[in-house]
Order: sequence, then C-alpha cells, then structure tokens
Amino acid sequence: MNYRAASVGVQSKNVGLQLSWVHPFSETFEATFSVGVRELFNEFSTGGETQKERDLGWLAGGTVRKTWERTSLRGEATRQVDPSGGGYLIEVNRLSGAIEQELTQTTSGSLVANFYLTRPLRGELSPPDSTSYNIGPRWTWNWTEAWSMLIGYRYAWLKRDDGSEPIYSNSISWMLTYHGLGWSKSR
Repeated sequence: MNYRAASVGVQSKNVGLQLSWVHPFSETFEATFSVGVRELFNEFSTGGETQKERDLGWLAGGTVRKTWERTSLRGEATRQVDPSGGGYLIEVNRLSGAIEQELTQTTSGSLVANFYLTRPLRGELSPPDSTSYNIGPRWTWNWTEAWSMLIGYRYAWLKRDDGSEPIYSNSISWMLTYHGLGWSKSR
C-alpha cells in the first residue's frame, strides 16, 4: 500500500506478508494458524526538512472451531498490525470466543465475546494504550426460506492508559431480512 499527500508533505509505504495453515483434524474440528510481518515506512517533509521513520510489527493468529449436531464453538487469538492513518502502526491483540446453539428448526441463539489490547508502535504524539472488551447475545428466527429476523444486544467497555475514566456502551439491534426471488437474464 502506498499513500502520498504531497500538499502536507507526507508519504507512507506499507508492506506486509502473512502465511496461514489450515488443518482439519476431523469433519467437525478445524484449526487455523498464521504468522507474518508488517512494515511501515514514513517520510515527513516540513519546512525544507525531511524526516524518515520505519515501524515494524509482527502478526500472528490462531483459530479453533468445533461443531456438533446443534452447537458450534469458536476460539480465536490474533495479533494484527494496521496503519493508523496518523503515520504509525497500531498493534491489536485480540482474544475472541463464540458459541452458537440451534434452539429449534427455525431459531438459533449465539453469544460472542471479544477482548482487545491495543497499542501504537510509536510513542510520540500517538494515542495511549487501551484495553477493551465487548460481549453480546443474539437470537435469530428464520420463519420461512425468504424471511428471517435477528435481535441482538451488545455491551462494550474501553479503558485508556492515560488515566481517563472508562467508556462503556449498550446497544440493541433488530434486523428483518427478506431473501426474495432471484432475478436472472439469459440470451
């Protein structure tokens, strides 16, 4: 990825490589592992001076999925490194878990939880480290092949390491979906 804003004297190049390996242990149990690196080259030009910086971050991840007849479980641990938009890389470490249960032939429920540790890979003028988590149950009803409804709740919490008060939110969502007739045209 190459970003250039000549009017403000910023040029940024982002290069990354990630390798993944998927292993199905059985028809109902699968694991995915990945490893990689991401590097960011920045060049700032202000007042005739040019400053060059280089940030490097390591990527890693693993996901485990297990399914039974009516239940599925997923656990995941990842480290992502992404450009912030402010000229530095952000490292995000995430632990995630989910369980989904088929309640009847037309209804299912799920619970998803995520935990994040976030830190910039450069210290000056970047935001502070933060810790956050969210958790949310969902209920889905497929009353016909064409119509379905989803109702969900989500609680989220964020704490920055700058001494500020934690931030939290509650949200409720409702979605009605129609998978109507398909349109096709042939000659």
